[in-house]
Amino acid sequence: MENYILYEEVGKGSKSLVYKGRRKGTINFVAILCIDKSKRAEITNWVRLTHHVKHRNLVTFYEWYETSNHLWLVVELCTGGSLETVIAQDEHLPEDTIREFGVDIISGLHHIHELGILFCDLTPRKVRPQYNGCFVVVFVAYGLYLSKQEDWVHFQFVLLLMNTHL
Repeated sequence: MENYILYEEVGKGSKSLVYKGRRKGTINFVAILCIDKSKRAEITNWVRLTHHVKHRNLVTFYEWYETSNHLWLVVELCTGGSLETVIAQDEHLPEDTIREFGVDIISGLHHIHELGILFCDLTPRKVRPQYNGCFVVVFVAYGLYLSKQEDWVHFQFVLLLMNTHL
């Protein structure tokens, strides 16, 4: 983790914290997840599953580190509130916006499904509108499965990030 500078905390889970960070020597900001080492098996599986996933609607996974007490995941930074908050504030979104956004979500889901990954927990809380007109869908998946030779392997902690553009 000596390659990164941590800034403010931007999220929190029961066994993890999410920080805004920056790679030293650059102005590239990232999200850095600090995860309890008790989740090592799930994180190792997540990295194995997602490190090769590339798609225009998927946020980039960069790298991961292991320290004596924590696991650290470095991924593309997602800023903004949630679609749940936007809907609560605006009460509705224009049909054209929803249609375009829906196509991007379907495109990303189709891609991961083609790879044998099923995501089962899409909610407005996991959709992060960006301030630049771009939407990011954050999949914190407690219901993500990998289909492998007719067996389903359940990953307890998986973070898939989808980047959608309006």
